[in-house]
Amino acid sequence: MWLLLCHSLLAIPCSCQRNRERELKSRTGSSGLILKDSTGFREEYFAWDGSWRLLLRSGNRLRPEPALMSDGQILRIAFTDVAVVHASPDRVVLQLNGAHDGHFVSKTITLDRGDRVLHFVVKDSIPGICELSYLLSTYSYVPDGRLYREYEPLDFVWTPQLRPDSDDVIADHTFRSPAVMLQTGSLFCALIPEVERIQPWRSIQTSADLQVMAPDAPLLSYGAMNWRTRSHVFYTHSDKMTTQMVDSRFSYGFSLYLHAEAEERAGFRDVVRFHWECRGRNNLLNSPSPQEEPFATYIRKAWKEYLPLVAIDTIYDGRAITLLSQKRLSWSNKLPRTADRDAWFTVWFNSLRTAYGMHLHGRDTGDSILTKRAVQVLNLALSAPQRGGLSPSIFYVDSAGGHWVGDHGWGGIEGGRMYSVFNNSWTHYWMLAWADLLPERREEILDYTQRLGDFLVREQRASGVIPSWFDPETLEAAEVYRDENAETAGAALFLAELYARTHKEEYLLSSQRAMEYIRTVIIPDRKWFDFETFFSCSRKPVEFFDSFTQQYPQNTLSIHQAAEASCALYRITGDERYRTLGLNLIDYLCLYQQVWSPPWLSRNLFGGFGVQNTDGEWSDARQGYF
Repeated sequence: MWLLLCHSLLAIPCSCQRNRERELKSRTGSSGLILKDSTGFREEYFAWDGSWRLLLRSGNRLRPEPALMSDGQILRIAFTDVAVVHASPDRVVLQLNGAHDGHFVSKTITLDRGDRVLHFVVKDSIPGICELSYLLSTYSYVPDGRLYREYEPLDFVWTPQLRPDSDDVIADHTFRSPAVMLQTGSLFCALIPEVERIQPWRSIQTSADLQVMAPDAPLLSYGAMNWRTRSHVFYTHSDKMTTQMVDSRFSYGFSLYLHAEAEERAGFRDVVRFHWECRGRNNLLNSPSPQEEPFATYIRKAWKEYLPLVAIDTIYDGRAITLLSQKRLSWSNKLPRTADRDAWFTVWFNSLRTAYGMHLHGRDTGDSILTKRAVQVLNLALSAPQRGGLSPSIFYVDSAGGHWVGDHGWGGIEGGRMYSVFNNSWTHYWMLAWADLLPERREEILDYTQRLGDFLVREQRASGVIPSWFDPETLEAAEVYRDENAETAGAALFLAELYARTHKEEYLLSSQRAMEYIRTVIIPDRKWFDFETFFSCSRKPVEFFDSFTQQYPQNTLSIHQAAEASCALYRITGDERYRTLGLNLIDYLCLYQQVWSPPWLSRNLFGGFGVQNTDGEWSDARQGYF
C-alpha cells in the first residue's frame, strides 16, 4: 500500500506500477511516498530532474522515526494511521498518527504546487504525567537509494554547529540561519528547523543532529531535546535531561528542501534565499528592531557619548597621535594594567577603520575636532615600526612612553610576540582607503604600504598560500599556519587594492594566486582557518576534525575577506569568475547571519552575525564589517 504526495497530487493506492510511474513523471518539484509495511507507515522523498531522484528515507538504523524516550524508556512508537487533511490542485496535506504508552504523536506533511519544500509539524499530546527526554524526527540521506559507502565522501556538508562528541547535539542556541545540509553531485537536501515553533518559554528545548557515518546512510534529525553547554562551546544531551510534562501538548516544525539539479557544491545558496523569503524579509519589515533607530541616534552615541570615553590624545615620536582604547591589552597579553591605554590595529578591532568613519562624519558636518583626532589615529598607525615590511599591531602608552606589541596574546601565538600578516593586511587595506581620502598623505601611505606588499610577494609559497605569522627578529615564518590557512584571503584583498593604486603587476598576480589557493584548497573542504578558529576562546588542536559531521572548524572573518578580495579582483579585471566566486562566498557567509531573534535571549538580535561553528556568539562585533 502506498500514498503519493507529489507536487500537490495525492495518488490513492494503485496496484499498477506503470500508472504510478506515469503520475510521478508527469509532475516536477518534490514528491513523497508514504509506504505501509508490517510496522507502520514510512516515508520516502524525491526531487525531479527529468526523472524522480530518491533523496531521503524516514528513519535510520541508528535511530527510528519517530524516536521517543519518556520516563527513562525508549518507546517503540510508529505511525500506524494516515489521513488526508487537504487535497486540492495547489496543496496536499497528509497527517500520520501514532500512539504508545500515553503519547499521541502526529506528523502533518504539507506540499504546495511548484515547491521544492515540504513542511512538517510534529505534535505530541500527553494526558497525565511523564518525564520526556526527547522526541525526534529522523531521515537517512540515500541519493538514488545508494548506501554511503557507495558514493562517499559528500561533496558538501554544513551544520550550524559542530558536534564532535558522541553525546553532542546541535543546539537551537546556534540556530541563526539553521539548516542541516548534504550534497552529492547535483543532489541536495536540507533539513531546516522552523524557528517560529520553538517554545519561547523553553519548557523543552530543541536540537538537531547529523551523523554522516551512521550505519549505511547519513542521519539527519531534529526535534524536542534538552541540551547544556560543554567546554567552549559545544552542546551535549543526556537522557537524564528531562522535562516533566503534565497533561501537556507540544509541537515542533521543520522543512525539507530537496533539489536534484543543484549547483555544484552550492545548493546551500537556495537555503539562504529560503530563510530570507520565509523569515528575514518579514523580520526586517515588520518587527521592531535596532534597524528602526534613526541614524542620528547612532551618530550621537558613537561620536558624542562614546568617543570621549576611549580617545587618548598624546605625542609619540614627535607627532600628535590619538589612541582609541580597547582597554583589554593587559588581560590579553598579561601586561600591567597601565597597558590598557591601548590602540589596536588588528582584524578583531581596528582603530584605523573607526577613524576613517570619524573623518568622513567630521568632514561632512564641519567637525574639525573629529577630523583632527581621526588623522591623529592615522599618524599612530603610520608610526608602527616596519621590519621587512611587517609591523606590530597593538600600541599602548604609559608613564614610560609608547610601546608596540606584535599581536594579541589571546588569539595569537607565542603570547603575542609574532607579527601577524592578517592584521597587517587589514590595517594596510584601510591605509589605502585613507590614501584616497587624504591626497596630501597619498605618497607617504603608498610608500609605507608597498613595503608590506613587497614582503607578501616575496613570502608567498608556490601553492599561493602566504604564512600567517613571522618572527619579528628573524622574519622566519612560524610553522603554525605556514603551509595552510584561510588568512591568505586578507593578503589577497590588500594586494588587489594595492595594485589598484600602484598598477604594479606583481601585486595583482600575487593576489590572484592567493585567491586561486583559497578557491582550490580552502573552499572545497571549507577549511576557514584564521587565528580565532583555534587560538581564541574556542581553543582546540589545529588538527581538530568533527568525524560525526565530517567538517572542520571554520571562522567567518576569513570568509568575509575572501568575498571582499573577490569583489576587488572582479572590479580590477572584469573576470566574471571572481564575481561568481564572491557571490558564492557572500551566500556562504549569510549562513551565519541571524534571520530572526530568539525570544528567550535578552536582546533583539535580528540581522547580526555569529562567529564560527564551534562557539555560541550572537551579534559579534564583526557584523559591522559584514
